[in-house]
Order: sequence, then structure tokens, then C-alpha cells
Amino acid sequence: MTRSQIDVGLSLEYFLSSMFGVSSTHGLAGCLSGKGSDRSWRKRFGRVINHLEEYIEFNVVTDVAHTNELQDAIGRLREANSARGPNSDRLVIAELVRLCLTLLGEMPNHWFDRRVVGNDCFSLNKVRSIHYSQSDAQKVELIKRFLKTRDTGNSREEFPPRDLVTKTLLAYHEKNRRYSHRLFLQWFKQEHPEDYIAVFCTP
Repeated sequence: MTRSQIDVGLSLEYFLSSMFGVSSTHGLAGCLSGKGSDRSWRKRFGRVINHLEEYIEFNVVTDVAHTNELQDAIGRLREANSARGPNSDRLVIAELVRLCLTLLGEMPNHWFDRRVVGNDCFSLNKVRSIHYSQSDAQKVELIKRFLKTRDTGNSREEFPPRDLVTKTLLAYHEKNRRYSHRLFLQWFKQEHPEDYIAVFCTP
């Protein structure tokens, strides 16, 4: 087994661990890179497709036509994963791209276009537009994740040690008796404007 095969196997194992939990995927690298790896991967990718379908159902709110298009794309992806032949892997990639584009709005149709250039060609918003909305609770959670990436560790002078998220929440409560996600966001924007911009403002 070559080094590149091992690296591919480990990358796939890490990917599957993120989706299904390390307890059910630990040690799969050899199965995903050695003899019989194609069958092993197809079996597990079938499970990935099942989870993709669940993720779409739980996270995408859209119209009936779009729901049917997404279900059709999932069905095509399942069929591609079950196909056999020299081009079957390429077919899986093509159908996965179809699913991605459908999620963005709809499958583009440039069949009769001489060239595919310009903004209009890449716009998929003729019948629907993708838009990510955030509740106040989701925004607070995003701030917490941002602060965790900024946390350089606990100070040795502090006991008990406090992470940056805890410090920020304590700083808020020192000046505010009431807590709500909206009040915290207003306070954070005023007290930490640069961090607020870094989290929410697109450059």
C-alpha cells in the first residue's frame, strides 16, 4: 500500500468520523485504501447519502417543486453509487455536483449557449434564492465559537481558570442584570465592535 493510498484512507476515515462518530469509524483507513476498498467505500457512501437526505429534510425550507427536485437529485446520487463500470466514480461526482447546484437554486441549463460567461450565467435565482438567516440565539452561538478560536489559553494567575467565552459572559453580567440574546448582541457590538465586524460583516 502506497503512502498516497494511506493518506486517502485516513482522509476518508476522518470525514466519516465527522459524520458518524469516531466510535463507528475508527480504524477504517485500511479498509478504505486497500484491497476491496471500492466496495467498502460504496457501502459507507450509501450511508452518507442517507444522512444527506436527512440533513436536507431538517435544514432546507423550500417550495414543493424544489423539494421534489432535491429528492430526484438524491435518487440519482444513489443510482450512481450503485452503478458499476469504468465511469461510475465520475458519475457519482457529476450527480453530487447536481445536488449542490440544486441546493443553490436549480440545475442550470446552458445546453444551447455558445459560451458560459458573465454573472447572468451563474445566477440560479430565477425561481428561488438561497438565503441564510440567523436568530439571535444562533448569532450568540457564532460569537462563542469565534471567541473559542481567539482563546490563547487560561491565565496561570486565575483560579479557577476561565476561558474567553466565560470571561466575556461575566463581563456582560457585571454591567447588566437581565440577560437575553438580543441584549447580549447589543452589548457585544458596543463593547467589542471590531470582533463584531469580524464575525458578521462580509469583507
